[in-house]
Amino acid sequence: MASVDATDAIPTSVNEASEGWGSPFWWIVGGLTLAFAYMTFFDPPKIHSPEPAKTRKSVQNLRLTRQQLRAYNDSDKSLPILLAVRGVIFDVSPGSRFYGQGGGYALFAGRDATRSLAIASFDAKDLENPSISDLELEPVMALQDWFQSYVSKYERVGILVDENDQPITYPTKFDSPENKKDSANPEEKKEAHEEKKEEVHEEKKEEVHEEKKEEVHEKKKEVHEEKKEEVSEEKKEEVHEEKKEEVHEEKKEEVHE
Repeated sequence: MASVDATDAIPTSVNEASEGWGSPFWWIVGGLTLAFAYMTFFDPPKIHSPEPAKTRKSVQNLRLTRQQLRAYNDSDKSLPILLAVRGVIFDVSPGSRFYGQGGGYALFAGRDATRSLAIASFDAKDLENPSISDLELEPVMALQDWFQSYVSKYERVGILVDENDQPITYPTKFDSPENKKDSANPEEKKEAHEEKKEEVHEEKKEEVHEEKKEEVHEKKKEVHEEKKEEVSEEKKEEVHEEKKEEVHEEKKEEVHE
């Protein structure tokens, strides 16, 4: 059997080499290499990419308990991602890369995040007990900032209710006694504030009116007393003159006698 020199397998000319590279095998290898390079360096990552809005169900005017809210935590991709702040439910689906599964705020999806946002907590116990009645003024004010941020960025789609379908309230230690039942609906709260403002305005008007009335009464009384004093002085002077005149007449008569 004839022996084969290893150098026989090496192309000895440019033409021979080009014939080898033009084979179907090298075309396949080259295509796979280009595809891999594209997927590695040019294809955008698919992780946490927001899903088209049309894939999620649209919701409005919801009245959910905290337990019912948990269904909207991105485990069902057909449902919107919801969370609640101070009893107002927001649709945060547009921010699914943050609130969707694997996102930095996924812990808040489907939950009442009121207390957690106020104290900047990612502890599960603050989601289980979202009361803010024990918080100091600084976290309460921070919560208000968070609430306004959600109002400006996301759509309000409902409110949280208790088992009796009553809106859940979030009283703080800084509320006045008549304001302890803090409305979960900001519009209702604003309306109550305006009504209270109007009441205070009317009370102030009434108080000013009474003060003015009292001032007028005192002034009249003072004028009356001054007038009375003047009359009294005039009367005394008149009596004095009369008396003086009488004495004078008596004196004249006596002298005449």
